[in-house]
Formats: sequence, C-alpha cells, structure tokens
Amino acid sequence: IDCGLANKFQESDLLPIAVRRGGNVLESLATAIKQTTLSALNFPVDTPKQFLKAIHSIYLDHYKPIFFIFDQFEELFIFGDREERRTFISIAKTLSESDLQCRMIFVMREEYMAGITEFEKFIPTIFSNRVRIEKMSHRNALEAIKEPCKIFNISLEEGFAEALLEKLSPGETDVELTYLQVFLDKIFRLAAGVVPPPGGELKGGSSPPPESRGASPAITPAPTLNFTLSLLEKAGNVSDLLGSFLEEQISLLENQDVTLTLLKSFVSVKGTKQSMTPGEAREYALTLGRDIKADSITEIIQTLVNLRILCEKDQNGKYELRHDALANKIYEKFTMAEKELLEVRKFVENAYSLFEK
Repeated sequence: IDCGLANKFQESDLLPIAVRRGGNVLESLATAIKQTTLSALNFPVDTPKQFLKAIHSIYLDHYKPIFFIFDQFEELFIFGDREERRTFISIAKTLSESDLQCRMIFVMREEYMAGITEFEKFIPTIFSNRVRIEKMSHRNALEAIKEPCKIFNISLEEGFAEALLEKLSPGETDVELTYLQVFLDKIFRLAAGVVPPPGGELKGGSSPPPESRGASPAITPAPTLNFTLSLLEKAGNVSDLLGSFLEEQISLLENQDVTLTLLKSFVSVKGTKQSMTPGEAREYALTLGRDIKADSITEIIQTLVNLRILCEKDQNGKYELRHDALANKIYEKFTMAEKELLEVRKFVENAYSLFEK
C-alpha cells in the first residue's frame, strides 16, 4: 500500500494518512488528523460532525484528495468492542456521504472480512470496490530476487533464483513472501559469514536507522557476495523456516526464557500479532507470571528490533512483530495455562470497561 499503490499516484493526486488502531481506532484517527492538519484545531475530535469538520480543515490546508489508509484493520474486530465499532461506522458513514474529497482504504486479512458485514447495514456500497492481494507469481518473484542483487553487487549462480523458488513452493505457481524474505536473509548471512551479535545489527542487511527512513538514500554497493546452489542446500528445509529463524535468533540472546515471555506479549489470544508499548508488554508478562524490570524490557525490545523480529517503534510508542507468521510460531509456544490466563485477562478487561461506562 505504502509503496506499490502510492507509486501509482502523482504527489498532487492524494494526501495519504495511515491509521492503525493502536489502543482505540477513534483516538488513533483523531491523532492522525491532528498530526496532518496545518491549522490548529480548537475543538475536540470525537463525534462524526467534528471529524467531518477536522477533515475539511485538512483539505483546506493541503488542497489534495484525502485518503485514509486503515492498515491491519482486522484489529478492530479482534480487540475492539461493539461501541467502538458502531461509533467508527457512524464516522465512516458520515464521511462517505459528505461532499469532501475523502476516501477510505481498509487493509485487512481475509479471514476477518465477515466482520465488515456489520458496516454493510449502514454503508451498503462498502463491498463494491475491493481487491484481493494474491501471492506473488514466480515470474515476479524472480525479479524480486535478481534486481536487488544487481543493485547490491551480489552475484547469483546460474539457476539459483529458480532453485530457491522451487524449494520454497515446489510445484506451485506462487510464492509466500514471508518465507522468501527469511530464506534470503539466511542465504545472505551464510554468504557474508555474518551472525548478528546479541543487540547488534546485521552488516549490510539491516534496516536503515529511523531518522533516514522516508528519504531516498544513496546506495553504496557492498563487497561482492555470491549466492550459490551449495548455500541453498546449506540453508536447510523450508518446512519450518520461520520456526528455525525464530529459534536461531532467540538462541543468540542471554536470557532466552525472559525474551520468549516478552515475545508472547506481542501475540493476541487469537494468535495474531498485537502492538504494545514497553509498559503494556510488562503487564502482559506479569499476567504470564514473570516480573521483568522496565530497563530490561527496553533492552530486550531494542535487541529484537535489531534482529528484525520486532518493527521499529511507531508514532504511538508501540512495537509489533514483523510478520503474522511469526505470531503463529510464538503462539505455538503458549502453554494451555497461559492461553487461559490471557482469556481471563481479556474477560476482566472487558468487564471493567463495561463497569466504567
């Protein structure tokens, strides 16, 4: 969405505003609006009319069509309650019926599409414009392997890319990109002879520092690396690729039990990833029976970011797992007692929220 779709537009065609639910989709939407407007809003943004007024102010500031991009929208159905959903539907309905140059894009996992039927009662056309993002084809995946290697001065043995795709998805015509990413990461480290130290970053393969993101950095070619068929064999089997990736990264750390408990806080009771502040992660660790000091949590989280298991902190101070597939692997490590504890915690939280209202 941020790369492929955005590149189809001219800069003057749209003003994209990305929104993640965080703790509450209404609060996150209001925060995103306040961060985008150039004029100070001298009124609260918490009703459909006020949202409409605030968005009109943004339009007058920028004179571009506004596109709200709601990423990981399934979080509203996993974590949100009925009142949050109904209020959001009311806001979405008001915006869709207004004359403002404002559009909404909802990005979500398809198994949660049924939740959108609640919107359909109020916005009958919500299903009329949808796109299912398919897995990448082998032809495009070959380009995704070869072209970056050209840029970064990595040589490929003849037939390497084709053999890699056949190993990833034998007999299939499409590719699971999560597996492709992790597999190429492993090949890179084998070729470079690099093992990331605890708390350290990979040489030449790390994410750019936060302050450089969003820019168009100059690319400095690295020393020549060779991706060979023998490295492909050495990388092992793909059947449990993400599991071995996770085990391998955790094994590099000193306190593995504490790290695993902390990782579990980034997984919901449904086995999906959930974003957390360090303080919220500490509370979840307490729920699972482990008291981790705040400074230790900060240190472990930064290490997990460097190992590319967690994403960098977002604008709300929250971290999350890089892939839903990682959440599944961590969820497999939950004991039955831990799952029940989290169910009880969710029940108590909902009951207390209802009591407050």
